[in-house]
Amino acid sequence: MKILVTGGTGFVGSNLTPRLRELFQHPEHEVWTCSRLRVPSCVRPEDSLADFVYHTAIGDDRIWHCQPSLKHYQLDLSYAPAVESMMERLKPDAVVHLAANAIGRADSKDPWRVWQDNVVSTHHLLHNAIKGCRFIFSSSIVVYGTPHVVWPSPSEEDRTFPTSVYGTTKLACENLINIYNGLGDIRGVNLRFPAMVGRGLTHGVVKAFVDKLYTYDDVLTMIGDCPGSVKPYLHVDDAIDMIILMLTEKLDYSGTVNVCPDDELSIDELADVVMSGIDIQKPKSWLGSEANWATDNPILKASNGLAKVLGWNPQYLHSSKAIAQAVKTIHEEES
Repeated sequence: MKILVTGGTGFVGSNLTPRLRELFQHPEHEVWTCSRLRVPSCVRPEDSLADFVYHTAIGDDRIWHCQPSLKHYQLDLSYAPAVESMMERLKPDAVVHLAANAIGRADSKDPWRVWQDNVVSTHHLLHNAIKGCRFIFSSSIVVYGTPHVVWPSPSEEDRTFPTSVYGTTKLACENLINIYNGLGDIRGVNLRFPAMVGRGLTHGVVKAFVDKLYTYDDVLTMIGDCPGSVKPYLHVDDAIDMIILMLTEKLDYSGTVNVCPDDELSIDELADVVMSGIDIQKPKSWLGSEANWATDNPILKASNGLAKVLGWNPQYLHSSKAIAQAVKTIHEEES
């Protein structure tokens, strides 16, 4: 089987790719990555960087590269000729589509760029996928928007009402995948993830709190009003376990699945977990609701019942456990 991981240099991709290459070691398997970055973050310093193949579209100044020994493509997925060339050369049996523009999580000033990076790029991959391709898409529970009913948590069959550009593009991608499923062209699954934490975390509230706690500031500054937004937090290892489960031939599920822990945490609770994890305590200072993102959801949640029925068995059932493990890893990496 030949697997292509888009967004291979990102947080999830750089955690997923080594796991896949370890799992699919047989010579008949290949794991390729692609991203806007030239070299994946998991590359060893001694690996050769000299074997790029250059492709240039006539009349266009955009260049894309292939590094065969590292099985990596550098390209812009919103550029159709580049995607067509890559997919024609690789003909992947499975695509794990992690690449996305997350700027739209905040009220984006460039919604067209977010749409190009997320929706147009996804359509290019779908259009050029071989028939029967296993297509695993990294979606988000933000497609539900803020629930009108606090309990129970939304299931995959419940209404979707995204409140941001980012959420709207994720839902549009899901709909495209569902259409290609219906046509019989692919075997696609939309995995709706919450915020993720884990090794190599580069951004997000958990990383921001750790960085702030390591400064000489007397207080920990918090956005919003106490207790802040309430959301689930998933460990990246549990996300990867679900992706691998979807890649196995024994499980040929197509459709949409929420991939979430059993509970949610408020920002106030999250801060306590982070401070305990690195053993630094500071008083909290809240900036007030005026500091909130305009399109942020004060509450996000989703039911994980279907994921468990399909065989997903997360290591970190509770958001606090996922965050505590992530903070421990960050603390070890920065010590």
